[in-house]
Amino acid sequence: MKPGYRAVGTVREIWRYPVKSMAGEPVEITKIGWNGLGGDRRYAFNRVGNRSGLPFLSAREMPELILYRPAFLNPADPDHSGIEVATPSGSNFDLYAAALLAELEALHGGPLEVISLWRGAYDAMPVSLITTNSMAMTGEAIGKALQSSRFRPNLVIEALEAKAYPEDKWVGELLVFGEDDDSARLRVNRKDLRCKVVNLNPLTAVLDADVLAHVVKTRKNFLGAYGTTERPGKATVGDTVYVDERR
Repeated sequence: MKPGYRAVGTVREIWRYPVKSMAGEPVEITKIGWNGLGGDRRYAFNRVGNRSGLPFLSAREMPELILYRPAFLNPADPDHSGIEVATPSGSNFDLYAAALLAELEALHGGPLEVISLWRGAYDAMPVSLITTNSMAMTGEAIGKALQSSRFRPNLVIEALEAKAYPEDKWVGELLVFGEDDDSARLRVNRKDLRCKVVNLNPLTAVLDADVLAHVVKTRKNFLGAYGTTERPGKATVGDTVYVDERR
């Protein structure tokens, strides 16, 4: 890498979430644009008539939602692809299928509608990241092996630094993914304020209340970080992650 760039880690996983609060879809390579990762949270189920300011159905209200697994039919071109959703019972439906809508409305107990949002249905910011270091430390503290999907990150990074919670030090920094001319550049804006979704086992939707309790007690409810795009580009599993230290 050119002078002025310091290696801080390696990309180990990349996740996009085609439908807000449903299960994530792992990918090996992604474009990171002005509105986050391609295909990330571009669809949501809206709670009809909800005026809370966050009308999207989420796992906070309906934990079973994380057991539904959407996938793009054309994974390489999510902007022009349909979506198929695998349900916990083993059925597969088109995202707009009436049967899927009826099933979710029955679980939710109210009317829903599918909405498409080109800018993404984000609660906070368009890109989230967490280090394997932070997840491991949290799991060790409560005596559980915690999967990355519990924290619903876009980017999972293995930090070179062995110290605790290395992403905290990246707040304010500019991260560069790989060494190519079209490498994405991401500004880390702030720490990730967690909600009770981290308590949900992503494979069973069973509640593990000690996860958030530990994060609240020891981390003031922060774990991982949020970022925004400073230059659109690509990120790939295996990329070295650099901090741009040029001023």
